[in-house]
Amino acid sequence: MKPINIQINGKQINIGPRGTLKEALDSWISNAPAQLPAHSNFTVALNHQFVPRTQYEATTLKAGDEIELLVPMSGG
Repeated sequence: MKPINIQINGKQINIGPRGTLKEALDSWISNAPAQLPAHSNFTVALNHQFVPRTQYEATTLKAGDEIELLVPMSGG
């Protein structure tokens, strides 16, 4: 089976055809650690819907999925 193309924070990446959200996040973080402050300090939206951390392993991705990693910010 050939890889599928998804987006994380607007950047195209390829993952395995039955890749999960957790696998994609782990790969992204290990390849671009400077882009995130810490693994646990962000929220994930998949196709504009928030995904609870408890569902990362159970969420299978498909071609064209868009993931946004949202880092909390302080301020008013």
